[in-house]
Amino acid sequence: APEMSSAFRTWASRFNPFANAPAAAAPSSSSTSGLAPERPPPQPPLWPLAGGKRGVCRTAGGNTGSFEELWNVGEFTCQARCDLAPDCVAIQFVFGKYKHCELHREAISHVLPSGHAACR
Repeated sequence: APEMSSAFRTWASRFNPFANAPAAAAPSSSSTSGLAPERPPPQPPLWPLAGGKRGVCRTAGGNTGSFEELWNVGEFTCQARCDLAPDCVAIQFVFGKYKHCELHREAISHVLPSGHAACR
């Protein structure tokens, strides 16, 4: 198996506490007969909804503020990308066919209610 780089191990350890553990030797086929495969560790929980309800993110001036857009990514990926970006302070995820993610760079002061989006 290829060796993981230290940068990848550092990044992965933010989401998987077992990422820095040494790789275990592959079990022999005779020792695994009849056993279910191991499940991957669960994803980290999503951050709480801003304002405690679904809606779109708004700055103190009532605007959207500045953000980077990502398309066709899931909500967990959206949050993980924000967590890795030093200037990201919040995410807005729009549910639907195209899964729209916004990585916000300005402080969010409130949420404009909307059932199709989550501001976190």
